[in-house]
Amino acid sequence: MAIRWPFTRAYEVAKLERDAVYVCEDAERRFPVGQVRALADALRARLEEADRRLGQPNMTRGNVLAELRSLHREARRGRRDRDLSELTLAIIRIKAEALDAGGAIGAIDRFLECWPQAGAPPETDRPEP
Repeated sequence: MAIRWPFTRAYEVAKLERDAVYVCEDAERRFPVGQVRALADALRARLEEADRRLGQPNMTRGNVLAELRSLHREARRGRRDRDLSELTLAIIRIKAEALDAGGAIGAIDRFLECWPQAGAPPETDRPEP
C-alpha cells in the first residue's frame, strides 16, 4: 500500500483554498479592470459548461478535469496569462466541489460577486472595484 502523506484530504482542501485566494488576488492585481471582468465572465461560462458536461451520461469529473488541464497546458504554452488564471480557477472550483472545500468555493464565489457580468446593471450601494 502506497503512503500518500502529506496528500491527505485535509492537505488537498487547504491547498485548494490557498491557491484559490492567491489566483483571485493575483488576477485583480495584475490585470486591468476590463480583463478581470472578462476573466470573471469566461470563468462563469467555463463553470456552466462543466456543469452541463457533468450532466451528460458517461461523463465523469475526471473527464472534465482532463479537458480543462489540456486547455490549461495550451494556455501556459501560449503564455495567455488571463486564460491561464481563468482555467486555474475553474480547475480549483471543480476539485473543491468534489472535496467539499468550502473555503476555495467561497473565495471563487466572492471573486465572481465582486466582478458582475458585463452588461449587468450596476449595484447602487457598491462602488466599482
